Order: sequence, then C-alpha cells, then structure tokens
Amino acid sequence: MLAGAVLLTSAFPLIEFLRPSFYSVPAPYRAAADALETIPGDASVAASNHLAPQLDGRPNLTLLTEQPSSAEYVIAAVGDSSPEGTFPHRDLAALQASVARERATRRVVFERGGIVVLGP
Repeated sequence: MLAGAVLLTSAFPLIEFLRPSFYSVPAPYRAAADALETIPGDASVAASNHLAPQLDGRPNLTLLTEQPSSAEYVIAAVGDSSPEGTFPHRDLAALQASVARERATRRVVFERGGIVVLGP
C-alpha cells in the first residue's frame, strides 16, 4: 500500500513540493515587490490594475487611467497584456501610451521585469 501511494504521489502535482523551484519567487513578482518598495508610504500613487491591490493601504491611491494623473508616483505593469492587467485601458498599447505620457513629465524611479515606477 505504501509503495502504491509513493508511486501515485510521484505522478501527481504533490511531487512539486519536493522541488526547490516550487519555493522560489518568480522574477516578475520579485520585480513588483522591489518596485513597490521605491514608493514612499505617504505618497499618492496611480497604479495599474494588478498592482493597485498591493497599495490599498495608502492614503491616496487611484487607478491609472488614460487621463493625466495628479498622483506623485505612477506604477504600472507595462508587460501585462491580460485584460485584467490593462483595465481600464482597452489594451496593452493604450496602457503603455498612458505610461509614456506620464514619463514625459516624471523621472524613472524603477524599471525592471515589466514594472515601471515614475516619480517626482
């Protein structure tokens, strides 16, 4: 019975718990965590849809839209082409255009792994 359980376990996803790679943090998630650390805790932020929940404790958080932002910082996942990631923009190109517009009046604080932080 034990031998059968061991054989079946190796054929199913539970074997992943034994692989060191299961416990590593993917590079895009590391980049997002590093990017979030560059924004001061009391700063106002405009964030793309997938990053906004990570900032929800902030006193002044808005969703990055196609309109110019008055927030001190802008953070966006410019490599996330999923509809949920680009919302409320119609697609990735529209999100990237918004970031390019914001970049014209701000300095780049962080840029790595598809994550961009722009600040004063």
